[in-house]
Amino acid sequence: MTDAHEDSAGCVRIPELGLAELRIEHLTSAIDMSIGLPAQLAHLSADIVTGYTEWTGRWRGVAVSIGWDWAVVRGEVILLNAAEIRTNIRLIAADGSTRSPHVERGYIARWLKTLPWSTGPIQELLERNRRGPQ
Repeated sequence: MTDAHEDSAGCVRIPELGLAELRIEHLTSAIDMSIGLPAQLAHLSADIVTGYTEWTGRWRGVAVSIGWDWAVVRGEVILLNAAEIRTNIRLIAADGSTRSPHVERGYIARWLKTLPWSTGPIQELLERNRRGPQ
């Protein structure tokens, strides 16, 4: 399957290899200290800033949305939990089958690591937060 379409659940079907072609733009981000940390980071909770970000784009004319939680850990902005990525994207394998949500989120998390989301809007948000109210 090479063409994207929106299914009855509102999901946009995109071939796995097509994910690299998808262009997304920043919609919103915010610091949210109520976001839970994975167990391996819990001991650092006093030193971690958490938040969420939401991005949008179009795949062959159909709107896509993707959001995820992030954290600043030892000065590095990271995606917190691939399993909690929120999106209307459904990845389609070369044989036309859909991937399990777990596998799908892994693909998307790896793709997100190739994008400058953590050095652009998130860094700007953190800098505004450091400066405080104007």
